[in-house]
Amino acid sequence: MKFMLLRFWTLFDSIQNSNYMVSKLSLWKEEGQRDLRDFFVTIGVPLEQAKQKFSFLNPEIKRTLKERIMKESEKLDLDGIIMNSYVRQFDEKTQVTATDMAYSISSLLEHPNSTREMNNNEGQENFNPNFVKGEQSATSVQSIHDCLYDNFWVAYDALDLRQNHTNLLMRGIELSKEMQKAIVRVGTSLI
Repeated sequence: MKFMLLRFWTLFDSIQNSNYMVSKLSLWKEEGQRDLRDFFVTIGVPLEQAKQKFSFLNPEIKRTLKERIMKESEKLDLDGIIMNSYVRQFDEKTQVTATDMAYSISSLLEHPNSTREMNNNEGQENFNPNFVKGEQSATSVQSIHDCLYDNFWVAYDALDLRQNHTNLLMRGIELSKEMQKAIVRVGTSLI
């Protein structure tokens, strides 16, 4: 389904921050938020269940969720809500779809922090303020170049299937969630 990072988020957050659902239901409006709550009612998912991590969602709801959504999608003009994708099973708990991988890798590439330093310091990030401020001195341009170069290699390592780099992928997924929340928040405030 075109819900962003569903396996790593709550069903509610995944829908609330999905570009597809934001645009289709006009979630920046109060009416759109009401439609979203009505959507959960019509597919038979209590809001308290929808706000739990997807992995903890009631198994009966998870099993029938796709059918429930397909049944109600025509009423809400949600054509094309289902898309084909692939799933990679990393271990007994971790499944990542192709779209989840794309979100993760994109966020690793685009994040303004030096991910090489982040990776070497086990998650301690060294933020580059010149990147955000937009200062264009020769030093900051070189710093931006170095950051993007480092980000490329971290993203490349995250794609290496021979070694288990799930920690890099999970970091990319967390970055992606943060970035998407910010994008939706800023986008809806502008409208």
